[in-house]
Amino acid sequence: METGIVITSRQLALNILNKYKPRLTNLSYMINSSIKKAEQSYGFIDKGFLRELMWGVVKRLNTIDWVINLLSKNAKQIKTPIRNILRMGVFQILYMSDRIPDYAAVNESVNLAHLIKQNIASKFVNAVLRELIRRKDRLPWPDINTPEGMAVRHSHPGWLTKRWVQRFGHNEALEICEADNLTPKLCIRVNTLKITRDALKAELEKEGILSNLTRYSPDGLILESNPEIERLKCHKLGCFMVQDEASQLVSHILEPKENETILDICSGKGTKTSHIAQLTNCKANITAVDNSDRQIKTSIENFRQLGVENVETLKKDAKSITGIKADRVIVDAPCSGLGTIRRKQDIKWNRTEKEILKHFPSIQKQILFHASNLVKNNGILLYCTCSTEPEENENVIEDFLKKSKCFKLVNIDFAGLPGSKEKYLRLFPHKHGLDGFFMAKMIKNGN
Repeated sequence: METGIVITSRQLALNILNKYKPRLTNLSYMINSSIKKAEQSYGFIDKGFLRELMWGVVKRLNTIDWVINLLSKNAKQIKTPIRNILRMGVFQILYMSDRIPDYAAVNESVNLAHLIKQNIASKFVNAVLRELIRRKDRLPWPDINTPEGMAVRHSHPGWLTKRWVQRFGHNEALEICEADNLTPKLCIRVNTLKITRDALKAELEKEGILSNLTRYSPDGLILESNPEIERLKCHKLGCFMVQDEASQLVSHILEPKENETILDICSGKGTKTSHIAQLTNCKANITAVDNSDRQIKTSIENFRQLGVENVETLKKDAKSITGIKADRVIVDAPCSGLGTIRRKQDIKWNRTEKEILKHFPSIQKQILFHASNLVKNNGILLYCTCSTEPEENENVIEDFLKKSKCFKLVNIDFAGLPGSKEKYLRLFPHKHGLDGFFMAKMIKNGN
């Protein structure tokens, strides 16, 4: 470890923001890797503050930039490092003033500008932020009753707010945006291969972590605080995985049985795969397929930690799988991920409407059609996405059913879950308090 050198959380946040490019960089990976390197080099880093500042700035990016543009005469000429210093300062003044005094936000921002060694920049940062403090209670915000105003006030892409207003109406579109901007509590899935939910709840309390039972999933706990998961004894012993409640419901709706052959396509880190193994007491023949070496490696590590031994992993493109006939096939299709905005705030800046209309549906249809050939007669095909958009969901299924006459929809019946007992299950953050998810369950009749 280097001695005599100190880096603050704000300096580290600025370094990350300067490298962050929507659509080209993974913000979560950047934050985690930067924290790890900083701890190795400099020692203590206030990780909680860093993450709150980073994700907060990205969450409110539209709003923050609108404010900067309003208060700066030459906003278009502001260079990236200075704009990012202003972004962090504006966020602290508008959204963290209950804990960080305005003068501290200004002073720390000016100090960051000094580090760039531009005297003019520090004066500019000071002037803009002090002007914000003077005017923050009387800013001329745009009309929230328009999609454009909604995009600014609730920091979503304008194309997306316009789309949602057209689809849901103004009031519900506003509710979705508001739900997206809430910070969800951490949800975990109990590994019932090793421990019961009540027992894990008690063990977490011994480690100082209070939790509540999930509302719909029988395997979930919602943590009242946001601990460093890796340091918890329960996690080291493989007693749980981090998984949103909506995602937990997928494996239950699949209804896997012991001794069945089950295929998980686009399995990612193996989160749902391990849940399927859990629900079948590791007595099903499960194959997890993904085209990423990194994801496969991570899934194998997760299986080992959880005590899952009955999963075969395959690194393959989803459209090239052959030689398997399964009783149940799950297609967790690549999608826009717009249902997970509340947890992955950068995803709303990483997507375009063109991707939703053409790119993702094309891939989803190809994978779904190929997967259908891997289902046994009378077998189950479950399609799901973490998208809220019909082009990736209902439209894909309707196109598939028109061309695949041997499949028909099975009503999804999950006790206590609003919206179940219907042909599709649609979950929304503003309605269910869960990530946005879509599921369609189909049965194959005939060859």
